[in-house]
Amino acid sequence: MSEYESMKLIKNIFVLFYTLRGGMSYRYDKFHSAVKYLEKAIKYNSTLENEMLFQYYGHSLFRLNDVEKAFQYLKKSYEIYENKNWLVSNEEEYRLAKETLKVLDYIITNYDKKLEGFHVKKHGKFMLDFNLLM
Repeated sequence: MSEYESMKLIKNIFVLFYTLRGGMSYRYDKFHSAVKYLEKAIKYNSTLENEMLFQYYGHSLFRLNDVEKAFQYLKKSYEIYENKNWLVSNEEEYRLAKETLKVLDYIITNYDKKLEGFHVKKHGKFMLDFNLLM
């Protein structure tokens, strides 16, 4: 393994570690802690295509009333899911994706935000296809 590959692997481990810590903090309603961990994960995330990370971060920010920043990250996760045809890998991701649609709908409705192509009926009252990636 080259030094570059080793460094990339280490960065990915940090992203995974901080995303998991942030996700657990979010699940226990420790939103300040979640934001702290998830910001570290974002710092190490070089691909910027991590919808779970963006969702946990966006939801935590929303719960802390940082609606503007929350919208930006939830919008990123929405766009990633759109590109993946809303395929999810497990029930936790499915639940989080449904929550993301609800929060985006709330923000768009109450804060005069726009997200091209977004409307609730498109997603059948937030019922997504539960397609597991195997």
